[in-house]
Amino acid sequence: MPEIQDILDQITECPGNAGAVLATADGLLMASAGALHGDVAAAAAASLALAGQEALAALGERPWAEQLIWSDTQVWYQTQLRGTHVLLLVSDDHGHAGALRWTARRMAQQLEPSLLQL
Repeated sequence: MPEIQDILDQITECPGNAGAVLATADGLLMASAGALHGDVAAAAAASLALAGQEALAALGERPWAEQLIWSDTQVWYQTQLRGTHVLLLVSDDHGHAGALRWTARRMAQQLEPSLLQL
């Protein structure tokens, strides 16, 4: 089974890759790669997850499973893993949002067994 850090390092296979971070739902850094490194990235991932949940709850909707966010220069993808962790990836290439999502989903599948062992 690949190590968690090895899985996050796969972000380099995505076009326009900029970084990836895996954090607990409360913002504790588990692993990071590229431009998303350290406690600030982990806290941002947890904050985005919470904000999305609160916004949908206010509308009476179910919790989100995936988020895709475009900024002026980047595209961000976030997913929840087992309800206890969040995975956030960023790409500098708007044209490859699908590749970013595919990379994240592949990472998530590989991370699930490792998270079960924690």
